[in-house]
Amino acid sequence: MPLLSIIIPTFNRAPLLSLTIENIVNQCKCIHDYGLVELIISDNASTDNTEEVVKNLSNSLGWEIFYFRNIENIDDLNFIQSCEKARGEFIWLFADDDLLEEYSLERVVKNLNSDTDLYICNYSIWDDSLQRKLKEFRYSYISDLHLRDRDEVLTKFGIGLQFISANIFHRRLFEGLNFERCLLLRHDNNMHLYMLYAGLNKHSKIEFFAKSYLRYRGNLLNPPAPEKWNRIFVLSNFKFLRLLSRENYSAYSRYIAADNIIKTYFISNLIASRLSGYDRFEILRNLPASLFFYPRFIFICLPLLLIPIQLLTGLKVLYSRIKSGKNIYY
Repeated sequence: MPLLSIIIPTFNRAPLLSLTIENIVNQCKCIHDYGLVELIISDNASTDNTEEVVKNLSNSLGWEIFYFRNIENIDDLNFIQSCEKARGEFIWLFADDDLLEEYSLERVVKNLNSDTDLYICNYSIWDDSLQRKLKEFRYSYISDLHLRDRDEVLTKFGIGLQFISANIFHRRLFEGLNFERCLLLRHDNNMHLYMLYAGLNKHSKIEFFAKSYLRYRGNLLNPPAPEKWNRIFVLSNFKFLRLLSRENYSAYSRYIAADNIIKTYFISNLIASRLSGYDRFEILRNLPASLFFYPRFIFICLPLLLIPIQLLTGLKVLYSRIKSGKNIYY
Protein backbone atom coordinates (compact mmCIF):
# COMPACT_ATOMS: atom_id res chain seq x y z
CA MET A 1 0.00 0.00 0.00
CA PRO A 2 1.29 3.50 -0.77
CA LEU A 3 2.30 5.89 1.99
CA LEU A 4 0.92 8.93 0.19
CA SER A 5 -2.00 9.43 -2.20
CA ILE A 6 -1.82 12.62 -4.24
CA ILE A 7 -5.30 13.43 -5.54
CA ILE A 8 -5.96 16.13 -8.14
CA PRO A 9 -9.63 17.13 -8.42
CA THR A 10 -10.14 18.84 -11.78
CA PHE A 11 -12.69 20.29 -14.16
CA ASN A 12 -12.04 21.57 -17.70
CA ARG A 13 -8.44 22.63 -17.13
CA ALA A 14 -6.55 20.14 -19.28
CA PRO A 15 -3.65 22.46 -20.30
CA LEU A 16 -2.87 23.45 -16.70
CA LEU A 17 -3.51 19.94 -15.40
CA SER A 18 -0.92 18.51 -17.79
CA LEU A 19 1.76 20.82 -16.34
CA THR A 20 0.84 19.82 -12.80
CA ILE A 21 0.86 16.09 -13.57
CA GLU A 22 4.25 16.28 -15.29
CA ASN A 23 5.66 18.28 -12.37
CA ILE A 24 4.44 15.72 -9.80
CA VAL A 25 5.41 12.59 -11.77
CA ASN A 26 8.95 13.88 -12.35
CA GLN A 27 9.32 14.27 -8.58
CA CYS A 28 7.78 10.84 -7.95
CA LYS A 29 10.54 9.33 -10.06
CA CYS A 30 13.16 10.83 -7.73
CA ILE A 31 11.85 8.82 -4.78
CA HIS A 32 13.76 5.58 -4.25
CA ASP A 33 10.67 3.46 -3.61
CA TYR A 34 8.18 4.09 -6.42
CA GLY A 35 5.42 2.38 -4.46
CA LEU A 36 5.35 5.06 -1.77
CA VAL A 37 3.28 7.50 -3.82
CA GLU A 38 0.18 7.06 -5.98
CA LEU A 39 -1.31 9.75 -8.24
CA ILE A 40 -5.09 10.00 -8.69
CA ILE A 41 -7.05 12.30 -10.99
CA SER A 42 -10.67 12.92 -10.02
CA ASP A 43 -12.35 14.43 -13.08
CA ASN A 44 -15.53 16.30 -12.21
CA ALA A 45 -17.25 15.53 -15.55
CA SER A 46 -14.99 17.71 -17.71
CA THR A 47 -16.17 18.47 -21.22
CA ASP A 48 -12.69 19.15 -22.61
CA ASN A 49 -9.98 16.56 -23.43
CA THR A 50 -8.94 15.95 -19.81
CA GLU A 51 -9.24 12.16 -20.05
CA GLU A 52 -7.16 12.02 -23.22
CA VAL A 53 -4.48 14.27 -21.71
CA VAL A 54 -4.20 12.11 -18.59
CA LYS A 55 -3.92 8.85 -20.56
CA ASN A 56 -1.35 10.30 -22.96
CA LEU A 57 0.75 11.61 -20.08
CA SER A 58 0.60 8.29 -18.28
CA ASN A 59 2.01 6.61 -21.40
CA SER A 60 4.60 9.23 -22.29
CA LEU A 61 5.89 9.62 -18.73
CA GLY A 62 5.85 5.89 -18.04
CA TRP A 63 3.93 6.32 -14.81
CA GLU A 64 0.63 4.79 -13.69
CA ILE A 65 -1.99 7.46 -13.13
CA PHE A 66 -5.33 6.40 -11.68
CA TYR A 67 -8.06 8.27 -13.53
CA PHE A 68 -11.69 8.52 -12.34
CA ARG A 69 -14.43 10.52 -14.00
CA ASN A 70 -17.72 11.54 -12.40
CA ILE A 71 -20.84 10.95 -14.51
CA GLU A 72 -22.00 14.47 -13.66
CA ASN A 73 -20.45 17.51 -12.04
CA ILE A 74 -20.86 17.20 -8.27
CA ASP A 75 -19.21 20.57 -7.47
CA ASP A 76 -17.22 20.63 -4.21
CA LEU A 77 -18.37 17.14 -3.27
CA ASN A 78 -15.66 16.01 -5.68
CA PHE A 79 -13.03 16.99 -3.09
CA ILE A 80 -14.54 14.66 -0.50
CA GLN A 81 -15.54 11.73 -2.69
CA SER A 82 -12.12 11.66 -4.34
CA CYS A 83 -10.61 10.81 -0.94
CA GLU A 84 -12.56 7.54 -0.97
CA LYS A 85 -10.40 6.40 -3.90
CA ALA A 86 -7.13 6.88 -2.00
CA ARG A 87 -5.21 3.85 -0.74
CA GLY A 88 -2.43 5.80 0.99
CA GLU A 89 -2.02 6.36 4.70
CA PHE A 90 -1.76 10.08 3.97
CA ILE A 91 -3.83 12.11 1.49
CA TRP A 92 -2.66 15.19 -0.38
CA LEU A 93 -5.44 16.99 -2.25
CA PHE A 94 -3.63 19.01 -4.90
CA ALA A 95 -5.01 21.82 -7.07
CA ASP A 96 -4.87 21.20 -10.81
CA ASP A 97 -2.87 24.36 -11.56
CA ASP A 98 -0.23 24.42 -8.80
CA LEU A 99 3.35 23.17 -8.95
CA LEU A 100 5.74 21.58 -6.47
CA GLU A 101 9.01 23.31 -5.71
CA GLU A 102 12.06 21.22 -6.57
CA TYR A 103 12.62 18.22 -4.24
CA SER A 104 9.45 19.04 -2.25
CA LEU A 105 7.84 15.64 -2.68
CA GLU A 106 10.97 13.82 -1.57
CA ARG A 107 11.16 15.98 1.57
CA VAL A 108 7.48 15.41 2.33
CA VAL A 109 7.72 11.63 2.04
CA LYS A 110 10.76 11.54 4.34
CA ASN A 111 8.90 13.56 7.00
CA LEU A 112 5.56 11.73 7.06
CA ASN A 113 4.95 10.12 10.43
CA SER A 114 1.94 7.98 11.31
CA ASP A 115 1.27 9.75 14.61
CA THR A 116 0.87 13.15 12.90
CA ASP A 117 -2.61 14.13 11.74
CA LEU A 118 -1.93 17.15 9.55
CA TYR A 119 1.03 18.72 7.73
CA ILE A 120 0.73 22.32 6.54
CA CYS A 121 3.12 23.46 3.80
CA ASN A 122 4.21 27.02 3.22
CA TYR A 123 4.11 28.24 -0.39
CA SER A 124 5.03 31.12 -2.65
CA ILE A 125 2.50 33.18 -4.60
CA TRP A 126 3.00 33.88 -8.32
CA ASP A 127 1.16 35.55 -11.17
CA ASP A 128 -1.13 33.54 -13.44
CA SER A 129 1.70 32.50 -15.76
CA LEU A 130 4.08 31.51 -12.92
CA GLN A 131 6.63 33.91 -14.41
CA ARG A 132 6.70 36.53 -11.66
CA LYS A 133 6.87 35.80 -7.96
CA LEU A 134 4.54 38.06 -5.98
CA LYS A 135 5.26 36.81 -2.48
CA GLU A 136 8.07 34.61 -1.20
CA PHE A 137 6.09 33.00 1.62
CA ARG A 138 2.34 32.85 2.28
CA TYR A 139 3.00 32.44 6.01
CA SER A 140 5.65 34.52 7.74
CA TYR A 141 6.72 31.95 10.34
CA ILE A 142 10.50 31.61 9.90
CA SER A 143 10.83 28.12 11.39
CA ASP A 144 8.84 24.89 11.42
CA LEU A 145 6.01 24.66 13.94
CA HIS A 146 5.03 21.65 16.02
CA LEU A 147 1.48 22.17 17.24
CA ARG A 148 -0.50 20.08 19.70
CA ASP A 149 -3.56 22.29 19.99
CA ARG A 150 -6.18 22.48 17.24
CA ASP A 151 -7.35 25.87 18.52
CA GLU A 152 -3.82 27.14 17.95
CA VAL A 153 -4.04 25.90 14.35
CA LEU A 154 -7.25 27.89 13.86
CA THR A 155 -5.67 30.96 15.46
CA LYS A 156 -2.47 30.81 13.41
CA PHE A 157 -3.81 29.62 10.05
CA GLY A 158 -7.57 30.24 10.13
CA ILE A 159 -9.28 29.83 6.79
CA GLY A 160 -5.88 29.92 5.05
CA LEU A 161 -6.18 26.13 4.90
CA GLN A 162 -8.73 26.68 2.12
CA PHE A 163 -5.74 26.33 -0.20
CA ILE A 164 -5.97 22.56 -0.59
CA SER A 165 -2.47 22.01 -2.01
CA ALA A 166 -0.88 23.15 1.24
CA ASN A 167 -2.46 20.41 3.38
CA ILE A 168 -1.41 16.78 3.77
CA PHE A 169 -3.59 14.84 6.20
CA HIS A 170 -3.76 11.37 7.69
CA ARG A 171 -6.68 9.38 6.32
CA ARG A 172 -8.18 9.02 9.83
CA LEU A 173 -9.28 12.68 9.55
CA PHE A 174 -11.38 11.76 6.53
CA GLU A 175 -12.64 8.46 7.92
CA GLY A 176 -14.06 10.14 11.03
CA LEU A 177 -15.84 12.85 9.03
CA ASN A 178 -19.34 14.00 10.01
CA PHE A 179 -20.62 13.89 6.45
CA GLU A 180 -23.99 15.52 7.18
CA ARG A 181 -22.37 18.65 8.61
CA CYS A 182 -19.88 18.71 5.78
CA LEU A 183 -22.74 18.80 3.27
CA LEU A 184 -23.94 22.06 4.79
CA LEU A 185 -20.92 23.70 3.13
CA ARG A 186 -21.24 21.97 -0.23
CA HIS A 187 -21.88 25.21 -2.11
CA ASP A 188 -19.57 27.39 -0.02
CA ASN A 189 -16.13 26.21 -1.19
CA ASN A 190 -15.32 25.02 2.33
CA MET A 191 -16.14 21.30 2.49
CA HIS A 192 -12.50 20.25 2.56
CA LEU A 193 -11.67 23.01 5.06
CA TYR A 194 -14.36 21.74 7.42
CA MET A 195 -13.13 18.18 6.94
CA LEU A 196 -9.66 19.17 8.14
CA TYR A 197 -10.73 21.15 11.19
CA ALA A 198 -13.54 18.77 12.19
CA GLY A 199 -11.13 15.83 11.93
CA LEU A 200 -8.66 17.33 14.39
CA ASN A 201 -9.14 16.64 18.08
CA LYS A 202 -7.58 17.94 21.29
CA HIS A 203 -4.76 15.39 21.03
CA SER A 204 -3.92 15.85 17.35
CA LYS A 205 -0.36 16.49 16.19
CA ILE A 206 0.09 19.13 13.49
CA GLU A 207 3.33 20.07 11.74
CA PHE A 208 4.05 23.19 9.70
CA PHE A 209 6.86 23.36 7.11
CA ALA A 210 8.20 26.92 6.99
CA LYS A 211 10.10 26.35 3.76
CA SER A 212 8.13 26.96 0.56
CA TYR A 213 7.00 23.64 -0.92
CA LEU A 214 4.63 24.92 -3.61
CA ARG A 215 4.03 27.55 -6.26
CA TYR A 216 0.53 28.96 -6.19
CA ARG A 217 -1.02 30.86 -9.11
CA GLY A 218 -2.46 34.06 -7.66
CA ASN A 219 -5.05 34.38 -10.46
CA LEU A 220 -4.79 38.17 -10.30
CA LEU A 221 -5.68 38.67 -13.96
CA ASN A 222 -9.24 37.43 -13.47
CA PRO A 223 -10.27 38.21 -9.89
CA PRO A 224 -13.90 37.44 -9.03
CA ALA A 225 -16.41 40.27 -9.01
CA PRO A 226 -16.80 41.95 -5.58
CA GLU A 227 -20.17 40.29 -4.99
CA LYS A 228 -18.78 36.80 -5.68
CA TRP A 229 -15.61 37.55 -3.67
CA ASN A 230 -17.75 38.58 -0.71
CA ARG A 231 -19.80 35.39 -0.94
CA ILE A 232 -16.78 33.08 -1.23
CA PHE A 233 -14.31 34.66 1.15
CA VAL A 234 -16.48 36.47 3.70
CA LEU A 235 -20.01 35.11 4.03
CA SER A 236 -19.13 31.44 3.47
CA ASN A 237 -16.17 31.68 5.84
CA PHE A 238 -18.30 33.12 8.62
CA LYS A 239 -20.74 30.27 8.04
CA PHE A 240 -17.84 27.83 8.33
CA LEU A 241 -16.78 29.34 11.66
CA ARG A 242 -20.33 29.08 13.01
CA LEU A 243 -20.30 25.36 12.20
CA LEU A 244 -16.97 24.96 13.99
CA SER A 245 -18.70 25.93 17.23
CA ARG A 246 -20.38 22.48 17.02
CA GLU A 247 -16.92 20.92 17.01
CA ASN A 248 -16.13 22.61 20.35
CA TYR A 249 -13.48 25.00 19.09
CA SER A 250 -12.92 27.80 21.57
CA ALA A 251 -14.74 31.11 21.16
CA TYR A 252 -11.36 32.89 21.25
CA SER A 253 -9.84 30.96 18.33
CA ARG A 254 -13.00 31.45 16.26
CA TYR A 255 -12.96 35.17 17.09
CA ILE A 256 -9.33 35.55 15.95
CA ALA A 257 -10.04 33.61 12.75
CA ALA A 258 -13.05 35.83 12.00
CA ASP A 259 -11.07 39.01 12.67
CA ASN A 260 -8.43 37.80 10.19
CA ILE A 261 -11.15 37.28 7.58
CA ILE A 262 -12.15 40.92 7.99
CA LYS A 263 -8.52 42.04 7.78
CA THR A 264 -7.47 39.83 4.86
CA TYR A 265 -10.56 39.68 2.68
CA PHE A 266 -13.34 42.02 3.68
CA ILE A 267 -11.61 45.42 3.79
CA SER A 268 -10.14 45.15 0.27
CA ASN A 269 -13.42 43.79 -1.10
CA LEU A 270 -15.39 46.58 0.56
CA ILE A 271 -13.25 49.19 -1.16
CA ALA A 272 -13.51 47.38 -4.51
CA SER A 273 -17.30 47.10 -4.14
CA ARG A 274 -17.76 50.78 -3.51
CA LEU A 275 -15.41 51.84 -6.30
CA SER A 276 -17.32 49.51 -8.63
CA GLY A 277 -20.54 51.41 -7.93
CA TYR A 278 -22.23 49.09 -5.46
CA ASP A 279 -24.71 50.90 -3.21
CA ARG A 280 -23.19 51.23 0.27
CA PHE A 281 -26.50 50.65 2.06
CA GLU A 282 -27.16 47.54 -0.03
CA ILE A 283 -23.70 46.26 1.00
CA LEU A 284 -24.56 46.97 4.62
CA ARG A 285 -27.88 45.11 4.43
CA ASN A 286 -26.17 41.98 3.11
CA LEU A 287 -23.57 41.75 5.87
CA PRO A 288 -23.82 39.20 8.69
CA ALA A 289 -24.86 40.88 11.95
CA SER A 290 -21.92 39.23 13.74
CA LEU A 291 -19.51 41.64 12.01
CA PHE A 292 -20.65 44.38 14.38
CA PHE A 293 -18.95 42.57 17.27
CA TYR A 294 -15.49 43.19 15.80
CA PRO A 295 -13.64 46.47 16.52
CA ARG A 296 -11.83 46.19 13.18
CA PHE A 297 -15.19 46.32 11.42
CA ILE A 298 -16.55 49.17 13.54
CA PHE A 299 -13.50 51.46 13.33
CA ILE A 300 -12.20 50.65 9.82
CA CYS A 301 -14.89 49.04 7.68
CA LEU A 302 -17.86 51.18 8.68
CA PRO A 303 -16.06 54.47 7.97
CA LEU A 304 -14.92 53.09 4.59
CA LEU A 305 -18.51 52.12 3.91
CA LEU A 306 -20.05 55.45 4.87
CA ILE A 307 -17.60 58.10 3.61
CA PRO A 308 -18.38 59.79 0.26
CA ILE A 309 -17.11 57.91 -2.78
CA GLN A 310 -14.99 60.93 -3.86
CA LEU A 311 -13.09 60.83 -0.58
CA LEU A 312 -12.63 57.06 -0.81
CA THR A 313 -11.25 57.42 -4.35
CA GLY A 314 -8.80 60.08 -3.17
CA LEU A 315 -7.64 57.94 -0.26
CA LYS A 316 -7.02 55.00 -2.60
CA VAL A 317 -4.92 57.17 -4.94
CA LEU A 318 -2.98 58.53 -1.97
CA TYR A 319 -2.33 55.05 -0.62
CA SER A 320 -1.16 53.83 -4.05
CA ARG A 321 1.29 56.72 -4.32
CA ILE A 322 2.68 56.14 -0.83
CA LYS A 323 3.03 52.42 -1.49
CA SER A 324 4.85 52.99 -4.78
CA GLY A 325 7.13 55.65 -3.29
CA LYS A 326 5.84 58.43 -5.55
CA ASN A 327 5.50 62.05 -4.52
CA ILE A 328 2.08 62.31 -2.90
CA TYR A 329 1.57 65.93 -3.98
CA TYR A 330 1.62 65.37 -7.76
